[in-house]
Amino acid sequence: MNFLKVISNDFPTLSNTNNLRYVLYRYGTLWLPLAAKHNREVLSAPLDIEWSWHCHMLSPKEYAADCERLVGVVVDHSLKDKVAFQRDQSHASQYWESAYPSEPFMCDLSMSNLPELDSFESKLSVDLVDAASVQHDYYYQVSLPHYRDETFLESAVTRYKRFLYLHSLLLQETFVPSFDIDVIWRTHQLVPGKYAAAMKRIVGNLLNHVDSMCYGKEGSTLHNVHMKTARRS
Repeated sequence: MNFLKVISNDFPTLSNTNNLRYVLYRYGTLWLPLAAKHNREVLSAPLDIEWSWHCHMLSPKEYAADCERLVGVVVDHSLKDKVAFQRDQSHASQYWESAYPSEPFMCDLSMSNLPELDSFESKLSVDLVDAASVQHDYYYQVSLPHYRDETFLESAVTRYKRFLYLHSLLLQETFVPSFDIDVIWRTHQLVPGKYAAAMKRIVGNLLNHVDSMCYGKEGSTLHNVHMKTARRS
């Protein structure tokens, strides 16, 4: 939640299409190979790359497939408090500076003077520029104080477990969760190794995330699926 708040409130530049294209280059071309090389250490990325990484992991099937195809291993990630994150960023910067001496580890998040990337084409199967533009506004949906209340979140974890159980019973169905469940689901996906193991054990396959939580107008497909999920729960 702290990470989403920082991205949403402090860095509107990370929703700009041109800026995101440069961030995607740094993430897909530079960071993923480096993080794969040091996968056992679970490195922490610069904030711009961490944002692309975050959005990529919210499509867990595509994330796993992209990692296997491009760097030969599913690059793991973990959730850390601010102190641990900054400590591990500093550690990762040493690897980065050794591998990419001409590319700064920390990006200027004002995005005021970016290099030209006319020939760059992403090899990822997810359009992270589009995904990041959509996800940038997600924090607004979950920014009320109760989303940080421990009792509320414990209840959300229980409801998330029931949501997974519903998936395990009806494998061919698509379900759209409520926002409290979605917060837990998204958090779980930010630890890809543990998420994949849990999905294999509980659901039987790597459960993909419903990327858009904008339920839409009454009668829309997404709204109808959401209502169906409520009836089945």
